[in-house]
Formats: sequence, C-alpha cells, structure tokens
Amino acid sequence: MADEKAVWDLSHILEGKTTEQLETELRKKVETFKKVRNELSNISIQRFKEVILLKEDLSTYFSKIKAYLEMKFFENTADSKTLGEMTKLEQTLTELSNELMFFSLWFIELDDKKASTFINAAELSNYKYYLEELRKSKPYTKSEEVEKIINIKSSTGGYATAGLFEIFTAEFKYDFEGEKMFLLKK
Repeated sequence: MADEKAVWDLSHILEGKTTEQLETELRKKVETFKKVRNELSNISIQRFKEVILLKEDLSTYFSKIKAYLEMKFFENTADSKTLGEMTKLEQTLTELSNELMFFSLWFIELDDKKASTFINAAELSNYKYYLEELRKSKPYTKSEEVEKIINIKSSTGGYATAGLFEIFTAEFKYDFEGEKMFLLKK
C-alpha cells in the first residue's frame, strides 16, 4: 500500500484541451491585453473594468496550466517529460507576466486622485481591495525594466531551488509505524 501510485483525473482542469492549446489561447489573450497600453492615458471606468476582467481571465489561464502540470508532476516526480514541460511553462509564464506588467505598474504610478477615482468607482467595487493593495506597493516598485528582471530572477532563484527540493525529497523513504513510505506517493 505504501508504494501505491497516486493518479488523478485531471481532465476537468484543461476542459478537453491540451496544455499547448491553452498556451496558444493564453498568448492570444496576452496580445489583446497588450493593446490596452495605448489606451491608458484616457481610459474610462467601464474600459478599466473590462481590462481588469481580461487580466483576471489571464490569471485563470495561467493557474489552470500550472496546476495541471504540477499535479501531473506530483503523480510521478521522476517523470522528466512533465518536469521539462513545467520548466518550459515557468519560463513562458514569466515571459507573459512581463508583458502584462505594464498595467499594474501604470496603476501603481497613477496620481492619488485618479487612482482614487478607480478604487472608489461603484462599477469596480469587487476589485477595490485588489486595487488598494496594488497601490500599497508604490514605495517599493521600480521601473518596468527593473521589475521584469526581478520577475525573471524570481523564476530562476528561490522558486527553482524549491522545485529542486521537491524533486529530491520526493524520493526519500521514511519508516512510519514499521512501514516504508514515501513523503509523496510515487
């Protein structure tokens, strides 16, 4: 029983699509989102809400693909194919995240009066907390170029180390009540 392999039905996460199809859709949505940059100087509250909804949709796509591959990986941490897909995905998500960063940075740098208009708009009440939290990071936010470098370094620094730790420790066997068990089921 200790060496039983955990296998999950993950088909509902991808909704009948492959990770490649979701990634293609994600890239198209990112391209659509990037066009918003040209509208920011005169953006209406309604358009701002549409942009927030698109950003939320993008976040859902990011999460679906990442969750699927992480769960596939934890089914079998020795699966180099899934590990390779996860590594490629992490690089892709970092790249795409860098392409979306302009919006958050724009909002963070808005003058207080204009930002308050968005934060307190009735149409954006569901996003008030999110917008307020974004503004709190203003004193710690750097230029877009610097923030992009930090984002890249995050994916190759601490997160990468944590990933390696999971790979190595997943193979550890422990004696629990006289039975040899893996920390994670293989």
